[in-house]
Amino acid sequence: KGGKKYSWLKYADVINREWLKGRKGARAYEMFMEEEDDKELEELYRARNLGSILGDNDYKDDISEKYIHSKRYYDKEIPEHRRIKQGKKMEQIERLVCKEYKLDNKDLRKAVRGRENEARKVAIRLIREKTGVACRQIAQRYGVGNERSISEYCRRIRQKADRDKKFLKRYRLLESSLQVET
Repeated sequence: KGGKKYSWLKYADVINREWLKGRKGARAYEMFMEEEDDKELEELYRARNLGSILGDNDYKDDISEKYIHSKRYYDKEIPEHRRIKQGKKMEQIERLVCKEYKLDNKDLRKAVRGRENEARKVAIRLIREKTGVACRQIAQRYGVGNERSISEYCRRIRQKADRDKKFLKRYRLLESSLQVET
């Protein structure tokens, strides 16, 4: 906005696929970008750390499938590609863990002092292991005050797997389910 050009923002490719071809598409995009920001939308983004794709879940999935997971677009640089992919992977892990432990997502993210939440720690370990998301981001997502606690949760899950074969079998089943869904 405001006439400032960002070299990393490559929108022509998206315009040609999603909007109008050629100069009309570029002008339509420029007019869209010059519009006044929606105050309600600004408040939404100020309140939470949300993804950058707006729309219902079907639309987000369609865009994600088209531009992020499609093999033909891997060679093109799409801003935030990695972050969006990590977010999808985290959601997938959380769904699998919730299903396995028969929990709601809100219960998975909730910590209760003095009570073990194995599912929460398993989800944290799988996210850390399979997505490459930083401990700080995982701590924010799960409301953990200290990012070092994330490493400690991962260590505890590894120790539990070393001494409890039944737990190890369950953990490996989750891991393999995750690989099949990828």
